[in-house]
Amino acid sequence: MAQLVAAFVTSRLDYCNGVLAGLPQCTITPLQRVQNAAARLVLGLRSSDRTTSALRQLHWLPVVFRVQYKLCILVHATANNKAPAYLRELVLQTREMASRYSLCSSASNSYVIPRIRTRFSVARPSAWNALPTELRTINCTDTFKRRLKTHFFNLAFLD
Repeated sequence: MAQLVAAFVTSRLDYCNGVLAGLPQCTITPLQRVQNAAARLVLGLRSSDRTTSALRQLHWLPVVFRVQYKLCILVHATANNKAPAYLRELVLQTREMASRYSLCSSASNSYVIPRIRTRFSVARPSAWNALPTELRTINCTDTFKRRLKTHFFNLAFLD
């Protein structure tokens, strides 16, 4: 049952969810309700049961964290030259700016938030810059994904 739900529901929640970054909570709440209903279905819970422990048991990140996860994966791909050129052109590392070359932030593997702001162009560097430095310096994509999910899982359920 969990595999069917993952195939049909969570894949739809993850599709293009990067565009949800920076939107108000009222936009994300309906998607969270869908995820909660899917968790209840998989675990056989009643509609009145709380889903926080169900999401934790299934090891599913809440929608807000899924969006942040996706954005960080995109920036990681950009940082390691695995992203398409059009995405690499949208972000600029702090160390690449001549005016910030000698600052401490140039060594922290962070990105500049652009002056011309769109939700997506601001959300990606912001999500990346909020990560701990030890996550931002991981080059292996599989290791990065695993540790990133653990990081967001701890933020979602253990804080």
